Amino acid sequence: MASAPQTFELFLAGWNEWDAAKRCALFEAAVVPDVEFTDPLHQLHGREAFLDMVADFQRTRPGAVTLRTSAIDLHHDCARYHWAIMIDGAKLIDGFDVVRLDAEGRFRQINGFFGLLTLNG
Repeated sequence: MASAPQTFELFLAGWNEWDAAKRCALFEAAVVPDVEFTDPLHQLHGREAFLDMVADFQRTRPGAVTLRTSAIDLHHDCARYHWAIMIDGAKLIDGFDVVRLDAEGRFRQINGFFGLLTLNG
């Protein structure tokens, strides 16, 4: 799992890359071809569907920047981390991902959550 930290940086860079070819190359290095992605708005299978979703996100939110806002908590093949999406310096949303990694540290399952957990759920 030594490649996991680099994979996380590639994954984040992919969200922030506006050139389609460069974005595709970043996600090819960070995400397995049959990746599973879910969040409150999506349930996707495969890298192509994931790439289409990211492109659509960028099209509808010009200038959005995704930042990792926590350390990466990693054990076995599981990890979690917090993120935020910013537009023009203003926070659009906080969230966190729980991911499963393959033996090379690439993302094979991504479960995204919007908002932060609170005591009141």
